[in-house]
Amino acid sequence: PARAVLDWVYTQIAEAGFEFSTPPVRWYTVLGFGVTRDDAARTVTLTARRQITELANEHLADESQASNPSTPDTKEIHELEPPGVETDAEAAGLSEMRTKARSLKGALIYVAQVHPAIAHATSRVCSLMARPTHRSYSCAKRILAWLVSHIGLGVVFGGPQLRSLADLLPRGTPQLPMSASRDWSLARCCYMQL
Repeated sequence: PARAVLDWVYTQIAEAGFEFSTPPVRWYTVLGFGVTRDDAARTVTLTARRQITELANEHLADESQASNPSTPDTKEIHELEPPGVETDAEAAGLSEMRTKARSLKGALIYVAQVHPAIAHATSRVCSLMARPTHRSYSCAKRILAWLVSHIGLGVVFGGPQLRSLADLLPRGTPQLPMSASRDWSLARCCYMQL
């Protein structure tokens, strides 16, 4: 039945004059994040497994000791200090580390979209993005180490309580007149396509 609903929606869209460059299929990635579905629980989960794995290979491969922090945040992250005055020679010596630190911090900002637990700590380490220090880079690596140990986590959308688009509206919000079957079909299409 769900395929029939999708086919009907695509037919309606095509009859309205829109075209598809490729036939619509289920998505396995959205904005680079992995998409997994649980049809029984009626949920869609976005994860960053690929990004986390690539970052770990790049930034944690040279770590001498495996780290498994219990939280992504620490007191050290909250006490990060900006670098002091440095000479041109000192700045040049830190150039390679700073490039790697900026790369990791930027990637953590992106991954925070599906891992909200790292958002605050990432914000703190990124406050030194202009002139990263060894300490701020170390803190960013700690956040990445936490992500590696929680690689399966992500943002979950949906749930068995959602039966129609009206369920997404705040209570008491006036609804447009829609039939129950049309409302349900549209919600199911949105779920199935993601």
